[in-house]
Amino acid sequence: MHHAFMLTNKAYQINQVSDTVDMAYLTNQKLQLQYSSVITLI
Repeated sequence: MHHAFMLTNKAYQINQVSDTVDMAYLTNQKLQLQYSSVITLI
């Protein structure tokens, strides 16, 4: 029981990390887009 809980907890943590990585990636993409449009304006 306890072992299964630990595995579930580990899977949850991995999921959280991948969500965070996805968010960072998306934010980075948005920043790059904004940066490119600023360059285009100049």
